[in-house]
Amino acid sequence: MKQVLINQLNLSLAAFSPMPVGTLPGQRGSRESFESTPHEADPTASSINEEAPFTFGWHDTIDDLSTTDWDACFSSERFSQTHSYQQAVEASGPRGVRFQYLMVYQGGSLLGIVGCFRYRVPLSTLSTGALRKVMSGIERFLPNLFSISGFFVGQLTAVCDHLYGLKQIPTPERSAFLRHCDAAITARARVLGAAVIIHKEVPQEDLSMVTSALGDSYLYVPSLPAMELSLESDAPFQQQLRKKYRNHYRRRQTLAQERGLTWDVHRGPIDSDLSEEMEALYLQVFERSGTQFERLSASFFSSILKSCPGSSLVLCKDGERLVGFMLNVEAKDAFHGLYLGYDVSYRDAAVYFNLIYQSIEVAQAKGYQTIHLGQSSYEIKSALGAKRSDLHLALRASNPLVHAMLQCFQNDLFPEIDVPVRRAFPLNR
Repeated sequence: MKQVLINQLNLSLAAFSPMPVGTLPGQRGSRESFESTPHEADPTASSINEEAPFTFGWHDTIDDLSTTDWDACFSSERFSQTHSYQQAVEASGPRGVRFQYLMVYQGGSLLGIVGCFRYRVPLSTLSTGALRKVMSGIERFLPNLFSISGFFVGQLTAVCDHLYGLKQIPTPERSAFLRHCDAAITARARVLGAAVIIHKEVPQEDLSMVTSALGDSYLYVPSLPAMELSLESDAPFQQQLRKKYRNHYRRRQTLAQERGLTWDVHRGPIDSDLSEEMEALYLQVFERSGTQFERLSASFFSSILKSCPGSSLVLCKDGERLVGFMLNVEAKDAFHGLYLGYDVSYRDAAVYFNLIYQSIEVAQAKGYQTIHLGQSSYEIKSALGAKRSDLHLALRASNPLVHAMLQCFQNDLFPEIDVPVRRAFPLNR
């Protein structure tokens, strides 16, 4: 009975998307502004003037936002929050996505920027097992039946970070600032016909700030945890592992060598042939993934490598044939493994493992000891010594009945992911 009710909830979510894709008001680069009404002063807040109105301006493209304004609000130390990375993501032209950027002013001065996007999500990509197969089959004939139009506050890509540009705002005042933004976000989501607002990938350390800002009107549920590998030595990675895992490492390298596979690191722009080969390999992994959200294209890979400083590729080849790749980005203090793809017919050559091994070598060669490995393949990454880092979603449905049902079934719709713990390193390291 519970599963029947959950399925009914999914249908209800799709039903409360009043404005279909293609009928949105406004054009690329349009701007809408309005003033907030004064709020009752928060006794815990500091110098944000609660009596003075805030002015909110919406933009449809990051090209409307100067690099100077962006850099004033976002940390350059977090690569996914840089102007160049967001510009590269937008330039890749992801299908069905409408980017939105909220600029917030008070007294004529820019206070902060909040990155958002509107996206219609097929619920079949969020389901698993037999239910996904049934829903995917029906979607071939009724593509919008199991979809929800969401207004997302955060990053489109799986970079395990939010997109709140709060650098100019003192930490004690950030909740008050986001509280002001919520009314503007809610209004914009309504204009764009979104059935639900989702603050995406809120790290554990920022959760109290967000919950204090948004209050009880939102649900706070677990997202997919991120995996982070912390090294304590510049010794080669395999030498840092316990004997059991060091043997696994060597055996997998031998499997790749026996197939005659070769490895290379590429930096800088790539041609269309390579980007299309990468897309095909990425989709092989994507279609088999237990969780799916954004579906990337060849243009995304070429755009990131052209525009994002510190980006690189680990390439795996069988002769002249590309059989695997891993896209990485080097930030100030951490190395990020973003996406990979490989030919699944080479699974017996441990290509997946070896792509990560090779990327770790690239990271160590650059002096990194913190390596982010994303939100999937938890058993594999735990066996590398990576540990979980919790992320959260804050969501609110526009229809009160649907919101109540989300609340009732939140543990079923957003279950806590069990991440195995593996002792890959010696205890005394």
